[in-house]
Amino acid sequence: MVHKPGESLALSLLTSILAPVRWGISKYIERYITSKYRLEKFDMVPEHSFLKEVNSCSIAILPEDFYNRVEKGSIKLKKSQEFCFNEEGILFDDEVKSEAVDMVILATGFKYFEKLKDIFVSPTFQSYIGSAAGLYRQAS
Repeated sequence: MVHKPGESLALSLLTSILAPVRWGISKYIERYITSKYRLEKFDMVPEHSFLKEVNSCSIAILPEDFYNRVEKGSIKLKKSQEFCFNEEGILFDDEVKSEAVDMVILATGFKYFEKLKDIFVSPTFQSYIGSAAGLYRQAS
C-alpha cells in the first residue's frame, strides 16, 4: 500500500486505490495508542499523524510501565519552549519556582544531530556529527 520506485502502472493504481484503506488503518492505530497509553491525560498527543511517523521510520518504543511511572510521579513530563538551569534545579518557561530534578532528558526531535553540529566551530567536527548520525540511522 506504499508507492515504490520503479513500480508498474498496475501496482501504482492499486496503491492509489488502497490509499484510503491505509489512512483508515493508520487512524485506527493512532486512536488505539492514544487511548491505551492515555496520551491525552498526559498532554502527550503528537501534533503529527501516526501515518507520518511510520513513513519517516521514527516510531518510538517506551520502556515498560512508563506511563504508570508518570502517574506515580517518579517520571514527570513537561513540554516547554524555554528553560534554564539554576542551583535549585530547572526553571521552565515563565514559572516562578524552580523544579528540583535528578535527571533531565531533552527530547529535541528526530534531527538532533543538526542541533549538535552547531555546537562545534570546526567544519571537521560538524561533519563527524553528521556522519555519525547517518551511520546510526542506517544501523537501526
